[in-house]
Amino acid sequence: LWSRAAGDPTNGRARREVGWGYKQLGTAQVAAGDYSGAVESLQKSLAIKESSAAADPQNAQASLDLASGHADLAEALTATGDEAQAVAQARHGITIVTTLSAADPTNAIYSRNLAVYEERPDDAFARSGADTRKPETQRTEAGSEARDTSAKAETTFSNTTHRDPPPTP
Repeated sequence: LWSRAAGDPTNGRARREVGWGYKQLGTAQVAAGDYSGAVESLQKSLAIKESSAAADPQNAQASLDLASGHADLAEALTATGDEAQAVAQARHGITIVTTLSAADPTNAIYSRNLAVYEERPDDAFARSGADTRKPETQRTEAGSEARDTSAKAETTFSNTTHRDPPPTP
């Protein structure tokens, strides 16, 4: 599959499958505690997703895949202790899904993903706030950011679950 994707950069399906394969590998590496390997695999997955989204900027699925790639990488970076990069990656994913949601506000998948992605920086901020090696002011700021992002995610989840049901035909 990789040779097909590499040999034909216009083969979007093959490239998406290779990106998905790297994502699955990265997920397995996180579960196994191989965080540096996970970051490497997820960066490869993200690079494929970035090129797919750039090749077809109107493709909402490619954009959603890209947001997912940023969120996945944020999770692995949090596990490595690189909170700053984790937050940056999570914010990229949030920005993409916020744009998708604004374009299609009734899409529950976008709203749900937005709430999930809003929790990603919360994990990194909470971890940073608990790191006693960091100065107290930095830990306090990280704790405040964790509370803020958690509240935002909770609000988004609440708004998603309390929507009116779609009209019946």
